[in-house]
Amino acid sequence: LRNPSLAARFAEMVMQIRADLTEFVRDRQRSRDLPVDAPAEALATAFISIVPGYILQLALLGPAGVDGIPGALRALWPSSASTGTQPSGSSARTS
Repeated sequence: LRNPSLAARFAEMVMQIRADLTEFVRDRQRSRDLPVDAPAEALATAFISIVPGYILQLALLGPAGVDGIPGALRALWPSSASTGTQPSGSSARTS
């Protein structure tokens, strides 16, 4: 950003979001809902990188434009689907 004051405020906001999300990821890693072989900070950073694109597509294309996202995320983290385990607090769906 060109405005140093605005850049500092924005950086502070993003760092706080990253810190909060990192704590959330650590909690999910402890409960084995997220992979434990990647640092929580790296996963939080990846999630922060994904969100703006999701929001942009949802805003421009509507719900149909993002309807494949749940399946894509399951493909990225197949361990729960392939082992038949459910994340903490989840119940199995019946077809």
